Amino acid sequence: MIMGPGEPVGEVAALAGDGYPAGAETLETTETFYIPRDAFVDLIRNQPEVALRLLSALSARLRAFASLIEDLSLKGVTERVAAYLLSLAPDVGSVQTLDLVISKGELAETMGTVPATLSRAFQQLTRAGAIETKGRRVIIKDRASLRRAAQTRE
Repeated sequence: MIMGPGEPVGEVAALAGDGYPAGAETLETTETFYIPRDAFVDLIRNQPEVALRLLSALSARLRAFASLIEDLSLKGVTERVAAYLLSLAPDVGSVQTLDLVISKGELAETMGTVPATLSRAFQQLTRAGAIETKGRRVIIKDRASLRRAAQTRE
């Protein structure tokens, strides 16, 4: 899962008092802020709105993981790639250009596949006339075709 600016990482470990259950690495130069567990727990006790925001963030992450599990279980790589591209592109205009912020190797990992399979999915979407790729740049040429490939309504 790719986290964005201001998103907490490691709060589960802090709340449970255990080690962090996964690894993490940055994709770019990053500034982090560490809060010791005792100070974090005190903050939650003294400021309940912090707990509510944390619950909201954890709930959103849980929904995202449930959706990911569903996608990995029920959808093929091409469907997942098409849905991912649609999620990055607001429904405006007929042709849209996206610049992927992660490498195709990182994207393959995110999609639960290997780079060769991801490349085949991009080729299939290109042959269908839905997209065109140039390195990390993806041009959405036919949004309706991309929606069909994702088997979703938007």
